[in-house]
Amino acid sequence: MKPEEMLKYASEYDISERELNLLKSHYQKIKHVTKFKFPLKHLRILSIERSPFVKEGDKIWLLKDHYVNIYNYYTGQFIGQGLINDKTSPDYHRSLKHAFDFAIRILKQDEEEHKKDMEIYNAGICRKCRNQVGKENLIFTEMLDAYLCQQCYDRL
Repeated sequence: MKPEEMLKYASEYDISERELNLLKSHYQKIKHVTKFKFPLKHLRILSIERSPFVKEGDKIWLLKDHYVNIYNYYTGQFIGQGLINDKTSPDYHRSLKHAFDFAIRILKQDEEEHKKDMEIYNAGICRKCRNQVGKENLIFTEMLDAYLCQQCYDRL
């Protein structure tokens, strides 16, 4: 796919100017685009990549998380890349427009979950045990991307 075509799809969505400039740049001399990376948001790294299983046609794009897990459009979940073969691959392929639509939907869901997490944090509630311990007693754990009370934090 030529960079101009990818740019056409990407510009329809609320994507940062920096990401769009990578597709427009004359210095990169890109002939074909096989991957589009979305900016990091709430520990979610989404990318749309050309499928290695399909050589032609419109539905050749995969939606990946952290460059490893592939999104199944029927179950709505990400699974490991090694679990996909030629027979199951149609469940994971979409046209570029649909892949962008799903990526934007997933990012919006993450944004809503993040807002809920912040409401829980502002109320001083532990994310794991759901006890109200006060905002000042919560500890942020980066590996879970959540605020936990001291007891739950010690159990990790």
